[in-house]
Amino acid sequence: MKEDHRALTNTYAFDPSDTGTAILGYKSGDLDKVCQHFLNGYCKYGESCVYKHLKNDQMDSLDTEEVLIDTFQSELVKVGMSLKAIVTECLSPYSLYVKPTEDIFLEQNFESRVGAHYDFIDPTLENYLNLTKEMTDFYRRAENKENFLIYPAIGSLVAARSDSVFFRGRVIDMSYDEDELHIMNIDTGVELMVDRREVLSLKPKFATLPPAAVHCAVNVPRGISITDQVMDNFRDLILHKRFRVQFVDKDMEDRYKINLFNRDGEPFVIDWDLL
Repeated sequence: MKEDHRALTNTYAFDPSDTGTAILGYKSGDLDKVCQHFLNGYCKYGESCVYKHLKNDQMDSLDTEEVLIDTFQSELVKVGMSLKAIVTECLSPYSLYVKPTEDIFLEQNFESRVGAHYDFIDPTLENYLNLTKEMTDFYRRAENKENFLIYPAIGSLVAARSDSVFFRGRVIDMSYDEDELHIMNIDTGVELMVDRREVLSLKPKFATLPPAAVHCAVNVPRGISITDQVMDNFRDLILHKRFRVQFVDKDMEDRYKINLFNRDGEPFVIDWDLL
């Protein structure tokens, strides 16, 4: 430990932008690097080598970059848009998530690029389906098992597994014993507890699609008290239902104020007095 403490590579002067140095106060060994000696045919350290031993045909699947900050396209929808969507999660009339059920084509620009090598992709239904397949295929490979995160930061973007399928999530909290993480699926808005061993680093190529779940709120008339019973009835009324959603405005908490319409284009009227 004394040698590591005195090493030049463990000082801020070595790399002030290094996340591990900034958080931990020292720079740990970079186990994500690939051993060049092994790639060239022989490594004298064998299994004790601190770098990854990969063959040339395994290099295509290796991706050591991570999404450390929220680099997603900021807006999937805009005020004034009207789209077919499904309500995927409902926490309250003031906090619900809708997911578009029709393709959205956005104009690509330089700011929408993620990283140096990954282009922004139009958020079509086919692209979201391919994203899930590609993530599951990538993280199931043996050479990518080391992408797990020991203690991901609250608010960080991660890849997580549930029912053998990987999804993109944001860490909300962790359990008292730190064995489970409270994660929100950013493509549905659904929150769930995930075993910490099932949480991995999210790679930039999986951040080219914006979150599919849009945070929304509906207008509640003055004088209406949102009791537990009203909340349960409201959830039963709209959860997993399909509507045409009109995005009217956006508040200070980045929630869209929305109007709901049925399939015939008629306003979806909520009788709050009967809930």
